[in-house]
Amino acid sequence: MPHIALIGYGVVGRALGDVLAAKVRGAKVVANDPKLRPGREGKVRIEKDLPKAVAGADWVFLCVPSHLQGQGLAGPGWRKLAAQLRLHAKAEAILVIKSTLVPGDVAELEKLSRRRVVVCPEFMSEGTAERDILHPHRVLIGGSDPAAVESVIRLYRQWVPARKIIRMDAWSAQLAKLLANAMLAQRVSSINSMTALCERAGGDIRSVARAVGLDPRIGPHFLNASPGFGGSCLEKDIRLLCGLARSLGHPEVARYWQGVIDSNDAHVGRCIRKIVKLTGPKGRIAVFGLSFKAGVNDSRNSMPLRIAQALKAKGHRVIGHDPMMKRAPGLKVVDSIYEAASGARCIVLMSDAKEYRNIDWTRLRRLAPLAKIVEAAGVKVPSVFGRGTVHRLGGLS
Repeated sequence: MPHIALIGYGVVGRALGDVLAAKVRGAKVVANDPKLRPGREGKVRIEKDLPKAVAGADWVFLCVPSHLQGQGLAGPGWRKLAAQLRLHAKAEAILVIKSTLVPGDVAELEKLSRRRVVVCPEFMSEGTAERDILHPHRVLIGGSDPAAVESVIRLYRQWVPARKIIRMDAWSAQLAKLLANAMLAQRVSSINSMTALCERAGGDIRSVARAVGLDPRIGPHFLNASPGFGGSCLEKDIRLLCGLARSLGHPEVARYWQGVIDSNDAHVGRCIRKIVKLTGPKGRIAVFGLSFKAGVNDSRNSMPLRIAQALKAKGHRVIGHDPMMKRAPGLKVVDSIYEAASGARCIVLMSDAKEYRNIDWTRLRRLAPLAKIVEAAGVKVPSVFGRGTVHRLGGLS
């Protein structure tokens, strides 16, 4: 009977656990998370204590936060975890890294834990995690021990076609993970940087993005003008990539990728200035969408939330709404779109959630007759608000 342990039962651990329990024949899947009560979630048993979770496990998947209370494996969190695994995981157990670490950390983890380590980075999005694991574009499996690598491949082959599994060394697998997220962020920053030129000269970023995206060498994905990239992964992975480049003596590479973050920050600043200019002094602003993307309740490193908080700091009365969030740090959040918009001088659309694509705009117009609309998420706003009232991010009014 395959015995699999998961350390960490957040977004990644929960989705991975469900898939492993469903797809690996006869698998016993145990998850450890000290924040959860012992028991069962579907086919996965939850253990509060790590020793109980890993006892007898053939594979131990590490799905904990990348830094784990420190700077990667240089910090105390990972060293403590490695020491626990050294004590409580059986000698033949294979540690499978799902967490994002700096390339080169595998050798250190093997040394600290005295266990074989395989890298299998996760390419998934919050909100579609289980689907992404079930139907991956590719699975990277890297390590220095051929038998350990093959054992992890055999697990994944129970639901992933062989053509989608790529064997590689651990260092390259880790770098591929960092670079994939960095390039996604780069595309978002690239298209958003063009919104500044369109707004100054009268162009339309949607037309530009569509024309560029039709080039098969480029494609249309991640080319929508937006408030900026956020969430728990993209910026973190770019910063890890910058740190890696500096540590290897290539500051020019670090500067290049730091520029992606700097461009994102500059874009957020432009969005704030645009909203302030349209609103006037200390007006009421309704912000629709506070999470870092539609369909999730995660506000970590959320650019819409950052913009809303900055507007409040400038003296505006900001009322937030998000179909997935009931509260947000430092903001008043209400349950109704129409309550948020009532009396607003400016309504800012930061999300393309279905609730915002199905707004009763005539009703909204009655509630906020003087409102200017800032559309920053690709939501179509009808002409009921009148000429010169709707201002699209990087587009013609």
